[in-house]
Amino acid sequence: METKLNNSLTARFGSQSLALANGLFLDADGILGAKLSWKADNTNDIELFVGRDTQSDVDTEYEASTDPSRKLAYFNWKHSLGKSNVGVYAARQEKYNNGTALEQDRFWSVYGSYALSHLATLGYECVRNTTTGVTGHVAELSFGKAKNIGEWKHTVTYLNAPQGLSRGSFV
Repeated sequence: METKLNNSLTARFGSQSLALANGLFLDADGILGAKLSWKADNTNDIELFVGRDTQSDVDTEYEASTDPSRKLAYFNWKHSLGKSNVGVYAARQEKYNNGTALEQDRFWSVYGSYALSHLATLGYECVRNTTTGVTGHVAELSFGKAKNIGEWKHTVTYLNAPQGLSRGSFV
């Protein structure tokens, strides 16, 4: 369910897709929660999300022992610079098994993208798990636009996701 509260504020409840630090931290469908999106002005967007993995309520012996409940909360700020952007977010991920907290990770990240031309974009993101002290990086160079039939978009990605970056991640 999604509702537009005014011209700059939107609330969304229920199952939704989320992506933060693709390949490093969070890239998942079916996350159950509430997200508040605020377009502060033409260049600043702020998101606040609180939720959990929708599989966490499955009551089977297999699910309870291998895929415990995962709670997630994050605050994301994005500043647009024309066709480029920069941003920062802070996140907290908890895992529970039968109501007992197993672990809690805290993250912060800085990210950005820069339009090198109308067809080429360079993006970078650095994520740090402050609980484990591990840092990961992802960089992408994209060329082309696949908007019409027969058009192509090529992307080269560098991914450095060390062990311990996200224990029990949603990736």
